[in-house]
Amino acid sequence: MRRSVVIAALMLVVATLALMTGLARSRVIRAPWHRDPESKAQRIKASVDRFQEACAGMEVIPASAVSSEQQIDQILARAFASTGTDVAQNQSTALSPLALNQLRSDLAGILYRRWWDSSFESYSTFMESRGYEIRSGDDLVSHCGIDLIYSASTGKPWDPSLPPKQAVEEVWNAKPPCPVPLTELKALVTDSTGLGIAFGQICPGDLEYYPTPPGPLGESGWLGERQVGFNVYFQAGGARRSEQLASRRCVMLATVGCVMQLKDGRFIPMLFFLWFDQDAGRWILEKAGAGNIPEGVGGIGF
Repeated sequence: MRRSVVIAALMLVVATLALMTGLARSRVIRAPWHRDPESKAQRIKASVDRFQEACAGMEVIPASAVSSEQQIDQILARAFASTGTDVAQNQSTALSPLALNQLRSDLAGILYRRWWDSSFESYSTFMESRGYEIRSGDDLVSHCGIDLIYSASTGKPWDPSLPPKQAVEEVWNAKPPCPVPLTELKALVTDSTGLGIAFGQICPGDLEYYPTPPGPLGESGWLGERQVGFNVYFQAGGARRSEQLASRRCVMLATVGCVMQLKDGRFIPMLFFLWFDQDAGRWILEKAGAGNIPEGVGGIGF
C-alpha cells in the first residue's frame, strides 16, 4: 500500500514537472531559465546607445544659430511635408491646411519660448494668447506634483497658498540640479530622420493610444526601454478630450517628434502629444515627454 502511494506521488511530481516544462517551452509560464540575461539597467543602456548611434549622422542646426520661432516653424514644416499625400486625401477638419498650420505655429512658438526665449513671462504670455491657462493649484498638485517639484527645485517648503502662476514661475526659474539640464540645448536636428509627425484616432471605449512618429528611428528609437513624461502646466480652456469622447465622438491625435542635441553632445527624442478639439477647431497640446532618456538628464516643464 505504502509503495503504491509513493509511486503515485512520484508520478504526480513527474507529471507536474512535465506540465511545467511543457508550459515553459510554450512560453505560457515564465521559467527561471527564460529570465533575460540582461538587467533592466543594461537593457536601458543598450537602447540608449543604439539611439545615440542612429543619431550620429543626423543634420543639425546649432542652438545658437536659431534666432526666431519662424525659423523653427520652417524646420518643423519639413516634418509635416512628409504627410502631404495622406493629408491631401483626408477630408478631416483636423488635417486641413488651416488646422495643420495652427498646430505647427503653436508648437514652433512653444519650442522657441521654452528653449530660446526662455523667460516664463514670455512663455506664459504666448500660451495665454493661444487660449491656454495655468492649471489651478489643486490640479497642479494632483496632475503635476508641483508640491514635490517645488521643494526639490527651489529648496523651499511647499506653500499651498501660493498663487498657481507664481509657483510654476519659481519652479521654471530654479537652477536644474542635474549635470545635463534638458533646458540647455546644443543643437536641433533638421533632417527628416529626427523630425516626424504621426496622426491617429481614439474613439469611445478605445485604450489610450498616441501614434509613434514615422521614419527609420521607429518605436525603439523614439521610445526605447525608458520613457519620461514632462509636466504641462498650462491647459487649454474649453471642453476636455474626455468630454468629447463621452459624447461618443472620435478624437484625432497627433504625435510630433523632435530630436534635440544636449550640451554634452548626446541626443534626446522629444515627443509632443496633441489632440484636435472639434468644437474649437484647433489642435491642443496635452502631454510632452521623451524616450531613450540617457543618464544625468534633468526634466523640463511646459
